[in-house]
Amino acid sequence: MEVNKPVVLITGCSEGGIGYALCEEFAPHAEVVYATARRLEAMTTFKHDNIRTLEMDVCIPKSIEAAVREVIEKCGRLDIVVSNAGVGAFGPILDVSVDWARAAFDTNYFGSHRLAQAVLPHMFQRKSGKFILVGSIGGLVPVPWNGTYAASKAALHTLADVLRHECTPFNVQVMTLLPGFVKSHIIDNMHGFNVSPTSVYQPWNEALQKRFSASQTNPSCMPTKQFAKIVVKELLRKELKWFFYSGGYSTWMWFMTLWPRKWALQYFWRRNSK
Repeated sequence: MEVNKPVVLITGCSEGGIGYALCEEFAPHAEVVYATARRLEAMTTFKHDNIRTLEMDVCIPKSIEAAVREVIEKCGRLDIVVSNAGVGAFGPILDVSVDWARAAFDTNYFGSHRLAQAVLPHMFQRKSGKFILVGSIGGLVPVPWNGTYAASKAALHTLADVLRHECTPFNVQVMTLLPGFVKSHIIDNMHGFNVSPTSVYQPWNEALQKRFSASQTNPSCMPTKQFAKIVVKELLRKELKWFFYSGGYSTWMWFMTLWPRKWALQYFWRRNSK
């Protein structure tokens, strides 16, 4: 094995998603890639021999600790960690239960918080490492009907911004990866969406249905493999950017962050309420 090739760990690697594609793209450039997911049976079709699968539930601290411990015991280090595990939470704020919202935050925000506490001390000891948090363009400029998911990703972006500075004394780099529309199973995993017949938002049901599937049906949606190729090339650079945008509409959403915030929010209300 080549010493200069990185040891990589990625969360949320079920087949068909962003994490899975990142593992396959990283493999030729890595000493070993550790793919993790809640279920091992969701990761049985990797093509590269240096991809190892580990069970990890980012909502369970002991599960994270066990997986990280196994990597450190076998490899002695972790060079690149991508916190990718995430879940959707779609619907009007009033229709999303607090329990559902809490579950979304538990994975999308606290999952990365737990992972950071497990892996960063090892990187600090070596004064080296890259920690990448997968956010979302939805967390930059939130759109109607997707507020809970957007809020969880906005919280993650703040976590990344603070970690970036707190990791600097230890020579550990932190990047916020901001995917736009990218093919994945995030919609399938939510098992569809329908506005409750008793919801005050029933008149907007058609608009909600369009918005629910937009990230996967829009012609600008980027194939997962293409997205992974672009991202891995960026992550292998010596110096990471603080923020990296890729995927359908990602550049457009970045541009909208330069608008007065009221204009951007009003624009999305008009587009998503018809």
